[in-house]
Amino acid sequence: MELMFEARTNLRGFDGKLRFIQCRPQVHPEPLLGPDGEGDGKGVSLYGSVLPDGGKLRMWYYAVPRSVEGVQDGDTVAYAESDNGIDWHKPDLRVPGHVANLTNLGMHSATVFIDPDSPASHRYRATGRTKRKGHGMCHHVKQDGYFTAHSADGWNWELDSDEPRWKAGDVITSIYHPGRRSGLVAMKYGPRWMRMKRRCIHTAVFQNGAYSDDVSALYPDEFDDQCAAMRGFHSCDYYGMGMLPAGRATVGFVWKFWHELPYTNSEGSSGRGLYGTSDVGLVYQSDPGGRWMHLPGRPVFIDRESLPWTRGWINTAANVVEVGDDHRLYFSGRVNPHGHGLDERWMPKADADTTFK
Repeated sequence: MELMFEARTNLRGFDGKLRFIQCRPQVHPEPLLGPDGEGDGKGVSLYGSVLPDGGKLRMWYYAVPRSVEGVQDGDTVAYAESDNGIDWHKPDLRVPGHVANLTNLGMHSATVFIDPDSPASHRYRATGRTKRKGHGMCHHVKQDGYFTAHSADGWNWELDSDEPRWKAGDVITSIYHPGRRSGLVAMKYGPRWMRMKRRCIHTAVFQNGAYSDDVSALYPDEFDDQCAAMRGFHSCDYYGMGMLPAGRATVGFVWKFWHELPYTNSEGSSGRGLYGTSDVGLVYQSDPGGRWMHLPGRPVFIDRESLPWTRGWINTAANVVEVGDDHRLYFSGRVNPHGHGLDERWMPKADADTTFK
């Protein structure tokens, strides 16, 4: 990502030819945070964000409390913090109605960014998916969809509106883009595309205190299916995307979902992939509103098979953290693949272990 996608804006005026080189990331061999408390004892996943703030790193992540029965599409958001990005502490937040390190941000796939142009009461911004009768501050919503929220401290949240900002989906990520002086949101939709329902990426912009409508950004194509076949799978779509600001450009970390057969139906709809696994690939957008591009050959950036605890599934945080000259991309992995414990109707199997690992 150096030069073409250099995040350090003090480097300017490069001469000569540009070369597209994807370097191999250095991956920390062991998980840094796991399920070990009352608030997240049944599972954790970095459907969330890691932000530098106040001299420390702050993390918002998806948690499954010990008291919860069933873990499908949960909407509990926990908080952790660290001085070095390696050793994480889970403070007791004492949020009313919530235990341990749980916030009241009742959203699935909730991600957080800091808006430097907002008043103190809205300093922290969040996006996420919630359902009717959701948890936390979303318990009263009457319609499924992607919602937005704000907070003064990152723990106690309020919805911007009781109505969803965008139509229903289940994975959404958001970051602040200093080179564009705006927020950038990437959300998953599942239109019928290439003979089946495919997960695709749409984007929206947050500017001057308001979110724009979404526009299409990344849709899988025939070459993605060829890449899937070369890896022993049937087809491919895009499950979500982390993002890295780079000047006015943006690098995307796409979660590529490699499908295994059979496809399945959900309430009579056209088939969509249920079974399979994921890797992370790179894409980029050179200018605001421009076309998103793949690197030549679409090589895998983070390979799920590189670590024993990521072989079933891997997904990234919404954003990248700069530490000195390094960029740190936090991610989650699990041993079980997508669809583990579900039958072809997307219903839990009676004898399956549904613990989130």
